[in-house]
Amino acid sequence: MGIILGANVGTCLTVQLMALDLHAWACPLILMGLVLILWPRGRASGLALVGVEVTFFSLELLENSLEAWQKSKAWLFLLPHLDPIRGFLAGIFMAAGLHSSSVVTGITMVLFEQKFLSALSALAVVLGANIGTCATGLLASLFSSRAAQRTALAHLLVNILGALMFFPLLLLLAPLLPLLSRDPGFQIAHFHTLFNLASSLVFLLFTGILAGILEKLLPG
Repeated sequence: MGIILGANVGTCLTVQLMALDLHAWACPLILMGLVLILWPRGRASGLALVGVEVTFFSLELLENSLEAWQKSKAWLFLLPHLDPIRGFLAGIFMAAGLHSSSVVTGITMVLFEQKFLSALSALAVVLGANIGTCATGLLASLFSSRAAQRTALAHLLVNILGALMFFPLLLLLAPLLPLLSRDPGFQIAHFHTLFNLASSLVFLLFTGILAGILEKLLPG
């Protein structure tokens, strides 16, 4: 339980890095990663570096391409009408499909920066993404040990309860985003960090109770 809660906070680092203007370094770092891949001892580091930088580069391409769509009638009709509930569900399904809440949060940051999403809808997508990302662990645990299944269920339970705890507060939190940063991307990134930090600290107090519940739900 402690590792799961810590991992939820640790994943915020990726989102914070996405909010930084690192796009100019994408190509040089991708080349550096490719060089490391050719070196047997640096293969793992090279793959990680290429993967991260390709994600940053892709978000930059997405941001540039969205500029041409800003006056599109289809986008202007669909996205502003994405209410918090639909945004919440969209975040769940997108993160489950992409197997990454960080990537979904990065896409949300871009859409919010380009004013395709309202603050309320963007925050709802972030909360939903934190639930959708649990799909990877659940699928991996289906044919694993009972302990692995408890761990995957714990991750899902913590993220669902955390999202449901914050969802009713979105109307109050959305107007406060400018207090976190002037940059729209950092506003979403900081909310993502504060949400995961707050929910993890709350559930850290009840790890024993949650572990007992999980052992009763999945005995053996």
